[in-house]
Amino acid sequence: MASTPRNGVADLNLDDDDSIKKMSEVAKFARQNNIPGYRPNGHHSAPKPQKQRSENSIRETPMSALRRRLSGWFGLGASTSKPPRRANSLPGKISRDDSEHALSELKQSLSQSPRWQRRRKSVPKPPPKPRMPPPPPRTAPCSDWRELQSARGIAQALRAGRRQLVVFLDYDGTLTPIVSDPDAATLSDHMRDAVGKLSDKATVAIVSGRAREKLRNFVQLPELYYAGSHGFDIDGPGGLRHSVSSEMVPVLRAARDLLIERLQVIEGSSVEDNRFSVSVHWRNCAVDDRPAVEAIVDSTLSEAPFAGVLRKNSGKCVYELRPDVKWDKGEAVLYLLELLRRRETDFDEYGDDDGVSEDRIAGFTEDEWYGGVLPVYVGDDVTDEDAFKAIAPFGAVSVLVCPSGDKVERPRATHATHTLKDVDDVRAFVDELASACASRPSVRGR
Repeated sequence: MASTPRNGVADLNLDDDDSIKKMSEVAKFARQNNIPGYRPNGHHSAPKPQKQRSENSIRETPMSALRRRLSGWFGLGASTSKPPRRANSLPGKISRDDSEHALSELKQSLSQSPRWQRRRKSVPKPPPKPRMPPPPPRTAPCSDWRELQSARGIAQALRAGRRQLVVFLDYDGTLTPIVSDPDAATLSDHMRDAVGKLSDKATVAIVSGRAREKLRNFVQLPELYYAGSHGFDIDGPGGLRHSVSSEMVPVLRAARDLLIERLQVIEGSSVEDNRFSVSVHWRNCAVDDRPAVEAIVDSTLSEAPFAGVLRKNSGKCVYELRPDVKWDKGEAVLYLLELLRRRETDFDEYGDDDGVSEDRIAGFTEDEWYGGVLPVYVGDDVTDEDAFKAIAPFGAVSVLVCPSGDKVERPRATHATHTLKDVDDVRAFVDELASACASRPSVRGR
């Protein structure tokens, strides 16, 4: 006796578009998941021996086989004595709710089958979507440095946040006035006393294009960090000694000797050896001779062995020849900040050098350290813009020293956040920082 379809569903009406659409979805799902008993259209396989069929048997096509299997999935069981039917017919009619229910049950049963589980494991998972980075800090230069606020009077506000100051100072044009003779740029006693008082309460570094040995002889404060030759040569307390591209020193000396020889014909020009850089000064040259100085420098750099090895950078009435590598004052400042962080937090490498126990170091992360310091950089030259830009992500204070005579020499665009007028203004600002700082604490001991 024929079994009654579940829920009393009547015969399927193939003219019903909704039912045919649902059945098409089932067929598509079966085809995609290689369901046994279903052969997709267009599938070719080796020919199989033909079975003997009775006269009443009907040749079964792939779609008729699918319809026959669907009749079992939907609970439309047939009796053992089925009357022959057309190949494109289905036994019975189902409602939309029953078809949706059957389709969801089919997907659920397949997802729980061992075969489907093995297939899911074999398919590699897509990589996780990258997290959106935070918005970048302000690093675009402002329209005009003359619109910036003066740094005078902000020292107390800087200390209000209880962040430990790390102060970087340029030398020429910042701690000393620009002079015609580079060897005569000595540091005044008043400025030396101001920097010395600040170094008792905060970390202080001198960053300059001058040779490191010259900086030490000028400043005469051994407790400071010194980054000479635009940061290519660094030393400091604790036996610090770091240099970049030291193998280029012989090439720089050869360029120095050749430039001295070629620039003898131009009155007022001079060549300074800064060990890791060569400075060609043209401040004292006649206006008409200045293009000739640059032409000689460019011509020298285009020759072997200097071509592609050294590069030219421009400063205040000076051309700087440096190794053509990614290093500048900004990289030097970041290197010193990272060095200070490791000395504060890496007990295994540096030991307990200030009486803080190892237990207090535990759990002190990199972000916490950088969040507890406030870099302050004071400089006057175009080369200091690299440092202004490098420390901007730390919420740093970048101070541009701009005397009235710099309106012609210096571009207006800058990465600085504040300005000072001259060397006297710098000394007053350094005094304010020293007065605002308490006794020098360790960042990790806040």
